[in-house]
Amino acid sequence: MSTGTIDTTDSAQQLAHLLKDFLATVMRHSASDTMRIMRRAELSMPQLVTLWFLRRSGTATISDIREHLNLSLAATSHLVDRLVVSGFVSRSEASTDRRHKQVILTQEGLALLGEVEQARVAEVAQRLADMPPAQVSTTIDMLADVLIFLHHSDPQHTPGEERAGA
Repeated sequence: MSTGTIDTTDSAQQLAHLLKDFLATVMRHSASDTMRIMRRAELSMPQLVTLWFLRRSGTATISDIREHLNLSLAATSHLVDRLVVSGFVSRSEASTDRRHKQVILTQEGLALLGEVEQARVAEVAQRLADMPPAQVSTTIDMLADVLIFLHHSDPQHTPGEERAGA
């Protein structure tokens, strides 16, 4: 017997599954471009994840990165050393405690992440090129609303971030 109300838990689960499938499809189709860029830059997956983490956080200590990657301090320090040598990050003493090192993304690191993003966007745009314009418009509006909601419910949200892909 229907009560006329929508079960938001089931709807949220359904939306979450659709978004998971959407993201998996995007990642599957852009994986070869991402791997090509990583090979050219001689990056491992943990190094690429570190670059994304630094872009989102702005700056981080070796311990912050270690915690994010769930690696040992020695492995994380070595990973950051390789990123410094490659020019993708810089490392300096923390202003509050010289024993701690602050790691920040360089312009070269930002450019590399931009290249990965451009490759992903180009791949998805190519696959969506034949989608009917009305469906494209509806999907844009719907996904924009979802992103705004998710950004505003994120405690680490940076104002204006939801417009990054606009």
